[in-house]
Amino acid sequence: MPAGEEELLDVILEEIRRAAEEEAQRIIKEAEEEAKKIVEEARKKAEELRREKIQRMIYERKAAVEREIAPRRLEIRRKYIREKYSLLFKAFDEAVSEAVSNLKNSGDYDDFLVNGIVKALSEISSDKVIVHPVPGDKRRVSSALKEALKRINGRKIEAKIGDTIEAEGGVFVESTDGREYFNATIDAKKIELRERVLPELATEVMGGLG
Repeated sequence: MPAGEEELLDVILEEIRRAAEEEAQRIIKEAEEEAKKIVEEARKKAEELRREKIQRMIYERKAAVEREIAPRRLEIRRKYIREKYSLLFKAFDEAVSEAVSNLKNSGDYDDFLVNGIVKALSEISSDKVIVHPVPGDKRRVSSALKEALKRINGRKIEAKIGDTIEAEGGVFVESTDGREYFNATIDAKKIELRERVLPELATEVMGGLG
């Protein structure tokens, strides 16, 4: 082969080798970049899975703890409500008892007796009634009955004082045949107040619970 052709062939071969090396370097670089990308994505995915696993473990543990303490929390709440209601009832009863004591030691008690008898006579259709006082009140009830009869218009009522009853105060009125009666005792009034007032007080007092 002539010398010129051999040199040309060497140049061509060198160019081919250079181009092949450049292509190989490009391919290797792209492969490395792709590998880095795959590794980074795999790392992010693994981190995400690890984070999800941790969150799931935390949630499951929290749920398990909630299931364990829920009954105790409910019982504590119930106990708290019972104690608060108990204190409320006690305070209410003490306040009413004090009011009753003040009432019985004042002239207002006579008005209470008169109003109670008038209400009873208005509710009972029979014109023959018996008025039962509490122990120690017979004289005051007798006077109250006379005043109450004056306030009843259009009816002639036969009323007499009967046996005493066990109550804090007031009167118990019944028809002589026992078919009709009206409870005008302080005890009945206390029950009425408790049923009417306590729910409102409880709503206010228990409103702080949540």
